[in-house]
Amino acid sequence: MRYILDIIIAAAVVICIAHGFGKGAVRMIISSVGCIAALAAAVFVSGAADEYVYESFVRPSVLSVLEKKADELSEKYFSEEYFGKILSQNGIKPDGEQSSELSSVPEEFYEVLTNEDFRAKLNSVFISYCQSLTDAFSGILPEEVLDGAGSYINELESENERKLEMLTFDKKSAAELVEREMIRPIIMRVVRTALFVVTFAVVSGVFTVISYAARAARGIRAVRSADDILGGIIGCLQGIVAAAVLCAVSFVFINITSDGNRYLNSGTISETILFKRLYSGTVFLLSLILK
Repeated sequence: MRYILDIIIAAAVVICIAHGFGKGAVRMIISSVGCIAALAAAVFVSGAADEYVYESFVRPSVLSVLEKKADELSEKYFSEEYFGKILSQNGIKPDGEQSSELSSVPEEFYEVLTNEDFRAKLNSVFISYCQSLTDAFSGILPEEVLDGAGSYINELESENERKLEMLTFDKKSAAELVEREMIRPIIMRVVRTALFVVTFAVVSGVFTVISYAARAARGIRAVRSADDILGGIIGCLQGIVAAAVLCAVSFVFINITSDGNRYLNSGTISETILFKRLYSGTVFLLSLILK
């Protein structure tokens, strides 16, 4: 293992030197700056534009789907048979007069359900309704999100009267509630990720074009020689940094395993020639940074 570690860091440095020598200092610098700029731009755009993209292009479609589903559920949920079944499952047995009022006009429907006997179980009915709304996104959103609809809605601190109002008078509010509390957080993560990837790709592409344009200057012999040498030096530095990252990972691994791994431990590292020196320097720098 000790020879493998030395070979790995030596190979990393040699490969980076060769890459830098062939690419040249100008293109190496442009590529490095481009990578940093692309990362910074991606972080900024994904954090600044996600709300606008979601509100302008995604939310209207989500609400349209939910409201359409709410219209489909209205016939089912506001029937005497179905609603009475839900209440019975929650231990509520409406008498004949109350049962007949379940399919009546909204005002009477509201009056029956605000009865003290019904109010305690109202939340269960509302949760069932919201779960049914999320079925509109079956196959689009992860199933675990849809299965957890009840827990999301149950944790809300809406008053029972407000939930009942959503069921009876204002179905649009129920759609907005489900969109805000359940659908939005999931899709927002997708939007941010998409913005990050697209921005990073676009900015990286711009710097790649600039990098290739810089190759024209390498047509001059004197410029090319200096560019090659500086590129090799930059490549060497990159190789050392890459090797230092490997040392840092090894340090973390050794601490996690309590120096008990058979192949990678402090004893193995002490027997190396190159790796132990770079490892000691890296650990020293980490101790200063994390101090």
